[in-house]
Amino acid sequence: MRRSLLLLSLGGIFLLPLTKKQANFSGFTLLEVRPRIFTPEEEDQRINQVRFIFQNPNFVEVTVKIFDINGVLIRRNLPQEKENNVIVWDGKDDRGRKVKSGIYLYQIEAEGKVFKGVIIVAK
Repeated sequence: MRRSLLLLSLGGIFLLPLTKKQANFSGFTLLEVRPRIFTPEEEDQRINQVRFIFQNPNFVEVTVKIFDINGVLIRRNLPQEKENNVIVWDGKDDRGRKVKSGIYLYQIEAEGKVFKGVIIVAK
Protein backbone atom coordinates (compact mmCIF):
# COMPACT_ATOMS: atom_id res chain seq x y z
CA MET A 1 0.00 0.00 0.00
CA ARG A 2 1.36 3.39 -0.94
CA ARG A 3 1.00 6.07 1.73
CA SER A 4 0.26 9.70 1.05
CA LEU A 5 0.01 12.86 3.08
CA LEU A 6 -3.17 14.91 2.80
CA LEU A 7 -2.26 18.59 2.99
CA LEU A 8 -4.93 21.21 3.54
CA SER A 9 -4.01 24.80 2.90
CA LEU A 10 -5.58 28.08 1.84
CA GLY A 11 -4.55 27.24 -1.72
CA GLY A 12 -6.52 23.99 -1.78
CA ILE A 13 -6.25 20.33 -0.90
CA PHE A 14 -3.17 18.41 -2.00
CA LEU A 15 -2.33 14.71 -1.83
CA LEU A 16 1.44 14.28 -1.59
CA PRO A 17 3.00 10.83 -2.08
CA LEU A 18 5.50 9.85 0.61
CA THR A 19 8.75 7.97 0.10
CA LYS A 20 9.11 4.62 1.83
CA LYS A 21 11.30 6.22 4.52
CA GLN A 22 8.78 9.03 5.12
CA ALA A 23 5.87 6.59 5.25
CA ASN A 24 7.57 4.58 8.01
CA PHE A 25 7.05 7.37 10.53
CA SER A 26 5.23 5.01 12.83
CA GLY A 27 8.18 2.99 14.15
CA PHE A 28 8.50 1.92 17.78
CA THR A 29 7.02 4.52 20.12
CA LEU A 30 6.50 4.41 23.87
CA LEU A 31 2.97 5.71 24.38
CA GLU A 32 2.44 5.51 28.11
CA VAL A 33 3.76 4.16 31.39
CA ARG A 34 1.05 3.70 34.00
CA PRO A 35 0.74 4.00 36.85
CA ARG A 36 3.97 5.81 37.70
CA ILE A 37 3.39 5.04 41.39
CA PHE A 38 2.24 1.50 42.14
CA THR A 39 1.78 -0.94 45.01
CA PRO A 40 2.67 -4.55 44.09
CA GLU A 41 0.87 -5.97 47.15
CA GLU A 42 -2.48 -4.37 46.24
CA GLU A 43 -5.17 -6.65 44.80
CA ASP A 44 -6.34 -4.16 42.16
CA GLN A 45 -4.42 -4.85 38.91
CA ARG A 46 -4.74 -1.21 37.90
CA ILE A 47 -2.31 -0.24 40.69
CA ASN A 48 -0.33 -3.42 41.50
CA GLN A 49 1.77 -3.46 38.33
CA VAL A 50 3.30 -1.02 35.87
CA ARG A 51 2.23 -1.27 32.25
CA PHE A 52 4.54 -0.06 29.49
CA ILE A 53 2.27 0.63 26.51
CA PHE A 54 3.83 1.14 23.08
CA GLN A 55 3.42 1.01 19.31
CA ASN A 56 5.50 -1.63 17.59
CA PRO A 57 4.33 -1.75 13.96
CA ASN A 58 7.54 -3.40 12.76
CA PHE A 59 7.37 -6.12 15.45
CA VAL A 60 10.92 -5.44 16.62
CA GLU A 61 12.39 -6.89 19.79
CA VAL A 62 11.68 -4.75 22.85
CA THR A 63 13.97 -4.86 25.88
CA VAL A 64 12.90 -3.44 29.24
CA LYS A 65 15.33 -3.08 32.13
CA ILE A 66 14.49 -1.96 35.65
CA PHE A 67 17.19 -0.41 37.87
CA ASP A 68 17.13 0.70 41.48
CA ILE A 69 18.04 4.29 42.35
CA ASN A 70 21.72 3.27 42.67
CA GLY A 71 21.78 1.96 39.09
CA VAL A 72 21.79 -1.72 40.03
CA LEU A 73 19.93 -3.87 37.47
CA ILE A 74 16.89 -5.36 39.22
CA ARG A 75 14.89 -6.90 36.38
CA ARG A 76 15.30 -7.45 32.64
CA ASN A 77 13.47 -9.14 29.80
CA LEU A 78 9.97 -8.57 31.07
CA PRO A 79 7.34 -10.67 29.27
CA GLN A 80 5.17 -9.03 26.64
CA GLU A 81 1.43 -9.65 26.74
CA LYS A 82 0.43 -11.69 23.71
CA GLU A 83 -1.30 -9.76 20.94
CA ASN A 84 -0.89 -6.51 22.87
CA ASN A 85 1.76 -3.86 22.75
CA VAL A 86 2.10 -3.99 26.51
CA ILE A 87 4.88 -5.11 28.82
CA VAL A 88 4.10 -5.45 32.53
CA TRP A 89 6.35 -5.21 35.57
CA ASP A 90 4.89 -6.74 38.74
CA GLY A 91 7.41 -5.21 41.13
CA LYS A 92 9.58 -8.31 41.38
CA ASP A 93 13.29 -8.72 40.74
CA ASP A 94 14.92 -11.35 38.49
CA ARG A 95 14.72 -13.88 41.35
CA GLY A 96 10.98 -13.40 41.81
CA ARG A 97 11.25 -11.41 45.05
CA LYS A 98 9.19 -8.27 45.58
CA VAL A 99 11.36 -5.17 45.57
CA LYS A 100 11.48 -2.66 48.41
CA SER A 101 9.56 0.60 48.34
CA GLY A 102 11.48 3.29 46.53
CA ILE A 103 12.37 4.94 43.27
CA TYR A 104 13.17 2.78 40.26
CA LEU A 105 14.38 3.66 36.77
CA TYR A 106 13.25 1.97 33.59
CA GLN A 107 15.03 1.75 30.27
CA ILE A 108 13.25 0.53 27.14
CA GLU A 109 15.19 -0.22 23.97
CA ALA A 110 13.78 -0.93 20.51
CA GLU A 111 14.79 -0.02 16.95
CA GLY A 112 17.89 1.73 18.27
CA LYS A 113 15.73 4.05 20.37
CA VAL A 114 16.09 4.30 24.15
CA PHE A 115 13.32 5.54 26.45
CA LYS A 116 14.04 6.22 30.13
CA GLY A 117 11.93 7.24 33.08
CA VAL A 118 11.10 6.88 36.75
CA ILE A 119 8.54 4.74 38.56
CA ILE A 120 7.87 4.51 42.28
CA VAL A 121 7.07 1.42 44.32
CA ALA A 122 4.92 2.29 47.35
CA LYS A 123 3.80 -0.19 49.98
